[in-house]
Amino acid sequence: MKQFLIRTGMLLLVAAAIFLVSAYFMQRSTMSTAKRYLFETNKDAVCLITGTSHSWHGLDPRLFPFKTINIAEPGKPVLIDIQLLEKHIAEFHDLKYVIIPIDYFTLYFEGDQDEFSQRYYFHWNLKPEYKPIPVNHQYHILTCGISPAEMFGGFKSDPLLGFRPLHTDFSQKSELARKKDAIHRVGEWNKKWTGSSNAMYIVKRIKELAELLKSRGIAPVFVSMPLSEEAIASLDKDEMAANAQMIEDIVNTSHSTYIDLQTDQGFKADSLFDDCDHLNTDGATYATGILKNCLSRNIQLTSMLSHRNTK
Repeated sequence: MKQFLIRTGMLLLVAAAIFLVSAYFMQRSTMSTAKRYLFETNKDAVCLITGTSHSWHGLDPRLFPFKTINIAEPGKPVLIDIQLLEKHIAEFHDLKYVIIPIDYFTLYFEGDQDEFSQRYYFHWNLKPEYKPIPVNHQYHILTCGISPAEMFGGFKSDPLLGFRPLHTDFSQKSELARKKDAIHRVGEWNKKWTGSSNAMYIVKRIKELAELLKSRGIAPVFVSMPLSEEAIASLDKDEMAANAQMIEDIVNTSHSTYIDLQTDQGFKADSLFDDCDHLNTDGATYATGILKNCLSRNIQLTSMLSHRNTK
């Protein structure tokens, strides 16, 4: 029995040592992810696509007439992209456009207290600017666990340039299933994200980013990614109206381009969606085509500002 306890204790000590060493090596500056590799090895890009899973699945960089990479990631707060661009924008000498999605939840989600989103501060070697990360998540290993890929890299060039296609046809679900999916999804937004932050702080930071980009001759292109009709019907109209006002303030103040894809009648077709709020490959091709045409015409001073019907 005594030998068993000694051996068990030794194993626990070895496990603790491995845990501590892993925690050290997986901190910010040594982190490696596929997106970070893409970002750091394509600094001749002409266009960057930022944002969350909506643009990750919904905008295909391969379809633009100039080199574009998609650095969008699921659940990534806009404050991450702002810090990232502020830190590295000078390294992209050919950059002309930065696509910045402003969706239903963008202005209400700083992400500092969301466990899933906290990982991005480690992945990108950044620090929270709105609220500190809780003590129990100040090491990446406590947030994401051990990942050999993140510790040792070995990533290769991504032929999709950061795009992640989805292939489900949302219209194949029953009407009841589509409504349930939308109600559940919007409920998750409201529970985890919407209304949890100082929206005006995020608006201020977006304006600062737009000013920085324009000072370097880079056009910020704001876009609201489309939602299915079922998702729109589930949204709070008062919150949508307030959101539209803040977007208008950002666009007018920064004199930037804004493209509200939700106003395009083509997105009334559920067949373009994978679920209630993510486009499938057909939807991504259609959405990317709209942005490609706008950027190809170089409409830096044209605001395509329009609002969803909130009445």
